[in-house]
Amino acid sequence: MNYLVRKVQKKRFSAKLVSGILTVFVLGILLLSGPARAMEIGISVDDSDSKYSADQSVIFTVNVDIETNERIPVQNLTLKIYNDSASHSNSYLVASCTFNLAGTNLTACTNFQDITKINSIGYANASGQFGYGYGYNAGNWNTSNQTFFDGGYGYGYGYDSGYDINNGELKYNVTWNASGEGLPTSSAAGDNYYADLEAYADDSSGNYRIYAADSKTSIIYDNYLPNITAISTSQSGTTTKTVSLSVTTSENATCKYSTSVGYIYSNMTNTMSTTTNTTSHSQSFSYTSDTTATYYVGCQDTAGNAMITSNSTTATIDVTESGGGSSSTIYYTLSNNQFLEGYTKELKKNYGIKFNMNGTYHMLTLKSLTDKNATIEIASVPQTATLNIGDLKKFDITGDDYYDLSVYLDSISNNKAKITIKNINEKILIKVNDSEKADGITGDAIGSTEKDEDQIGDKKGDESKSLIWIWYLIALIVLLGVAFFLIRKSRMKR
Repeated sequence: MNYLVRKVQKKRFSAKLVSGILTVFVLGILLLSGPARAMEIGISVDDSDSKYSADQSVIFTVNVDIETNERIPVQNLTLKIYNDSASHSNSYLVASCTFNLAGTNLTACTNFQDITKINSIGYANASGQFGYGYGYNAGNWNTSNQTFFDGGYGYGYGYDSGYDINNGELKYNVTWNASGEGLPTSSAAGDNYYADLEAYADDSSGNYRIYAADSKTSIIYDNYLPNITAISTSQSGTTTKTVSLSVTTSENATCKYSTSVGYIYSNMTNTMSTTTNTTSHSQSFSYTSDTTATYYVGCQDTAGNAMITSNSTTATIDVTESGGGSSSTIYYTLSNNQFLEGYTKELKKNYGIKFNMNGTYHMLTLKSLTDKNATIEIASVPQTATLNIGDLKKFDITGDDYYDLSVYLDSISNNKAKITIKNINEKILIKVNDSEKADGITGDAIGSTEKDEDQIGDKKGDESKSLIWIWYLIALIVLLGVAFFLIRKSRMKR
């Protein structure tokens, strides 16, 4: 009998022990999970890739969600930002800001430019209220205490005091001026940071505690300006030249270009076409005539840091033009206005300019070239002349004793003569012989006048020679008169 009693008692003890263990386990789970489930804290940033440049502000969106039927009066929120370049174990605080539920900062909040409350569902401003079941006066939190409520009742006190049947939510935008912190950037990739949000609140058990964001929000701060490490051009083609512009950057970037001086990335409109957000960039240009082009390039990295100056490179484009004229000579044909106003062109040997005068086409051809002078031919009636740099020569093409054409040699470089031709109408003051006219008149406008004056001087010299012969004749007559007088006088003496 005693044996049966002991056996029953033993079974009862075992059942109580199991029941007790289960009760403790369930209570433990409830105690551990209660505070974590009661409030959820979140933080996010406005940039999709979470990467910020030196001139960008970071906008954090922070929120606090209170689970249904939870009673957690929140006093204030604190946003903390840590450097995380190495690892969390080496992190250090770089910025912090504590603010109340109205969005008013409670600490200095240096470089936090703005705190904007987006919404506060389930909250009410209260003064002199009680917390849930404990009687903590609002004076402990200052008169700006804000609590949850719905339906206007508390727990046995008849006050709006920290209870919410529906979910409560606090949400803010907090703007941080990262550049104001003087943060260094160790590499072109930028440095890593993360942000934490903490809420100081009653844990629904009368104990004050800090609820923190379960997941940290990481950002990359990059104040490292990109730079161009290489820029060059290459050419291909003959009658149409293709110039390929190539650029290499120190980090992934987007590059733009301009052919006008003074432009930088911020005011360039043409993006290099073949690559974006890489380190290799290129752009092609096509030309059908000789020219010299300068290309200016500016770049911006993926964080938004843009170069404040531009790099440049120059290309000399030498095109084998196709044009009119003979099979061996290529001519640029002028319009009437170009000929009348004056036209300047760089010519290579066996290149020329074709122009219309009184309904007839004439050609200027560069026949030969040295580093100091150029020999040209004017046709249809051929006239040849050699010009030194700075010479201006005039030609009578129509044979009417008027100069019709002026040709000026400005410079010689890169095996090209820079020549300006213009239609003129100037009277030839002294008619020259046919051979001189065929060779053209040498000199600039002043030089032509000096040659005319020399010719007039020669004529005056001829006139002086004629006067000398007259004096010789007078002297001869006087001598003859004296001889006649002496002969007659000697006869009379006889």
